[in-house]
Amino acid sequence: MQIIRAIHTEKEALYSLPAAQNYEHKLFKKLLFKIYDEQNSRLEKIHAEKKENFEFISSWIHEIKTPIAVSKLLLENNSCKDEGGLLNSLEEEIELIERLVEQVLYYSKIDDFSRDYFVQELELNRVLRESIKKHAKIFIAKNIRIEMENLDITVTTDKKWLLFILDQIISNSLKYTPPGGLIKVYTEKDEREKRLIIMDNGIGIRPEDIDRVFERGFTGYNGREFNKSTGMGLYLARRLARKLGHDMSIDSVYGEYTRVMIHFLKLSKGGGRLS
Repeated sequence: MQIIRAIHTEKEALYSLPAAQNYEHKLFKKLLFKIYDEQNSRLEKIHAEKKENFEFISSWIHEIKTPIAVSKLLLENNSCKDEGGLLNSLEEEIELIERLVEQVLYYSKIDDFSRDYFVQELELNRVLRESIKKHAKIFIAKNIRIEMENLDITVTTDKKWLLFILDQIISNSLKYTPPGGLIKVYTEKDEREKRLIIMDNGIGIRPEDIDRVFERGFTGYNGREFNKSTGMGLYLARRLARKLGHDMSIDSVYGEYTRVMIHFLKLSKGGGRLS
């Protein structure tokens, strides 16, 4: 609110200036308005970023309270028939807490990205297997099969940030793929790019939601229906992908499949990305 009040005060001061008496005065007044517009744009951007950060933190705090509360209830009301069932339930909630903490950690680093990444040639197959291993228990618990094809390629990227991106995509696929389902991972390439494709035969995405899945905080019909989505995973994944010089896209047929693609753009001869 202080930023908005300051903008209005400056605007009133500019419009209260006396009329220009000559050409130099007109140029000077025009310059003042230009400086004002540029400053105004910067202040509005700062205000929007602060609002976005506040909304994210508020949403995150709300989301993390749920697995903590569930964990407490499991311990206080231990009605499980066997200790193994309790431990498995607690483990699931702790893993959810870890994912949420990881999301807020990476979100906090987005604006300071240049200090925390190391780009190198990586074997995509190895990075994928590391991510899949993290989700092994869910694959087993839901009896979801995984097929991996044509992954013997290298990409130029940062391993830690790519792992986070992959974790968000695979976690989403596991959420919305029913028991006994299939997740298929493979690559394609052409003269412009290499594409990593992660495809599941889960519930899919409704047509009215498909264009908004990368928006911050958007959960769509699936997130509301299954109460499993923070609306931050894919948003963060694409933002980080673009920071790395990659991109992400998604297509889906509701009730049939969802296919998420990471686009690794090839370098031009001059060393820049192909546009």
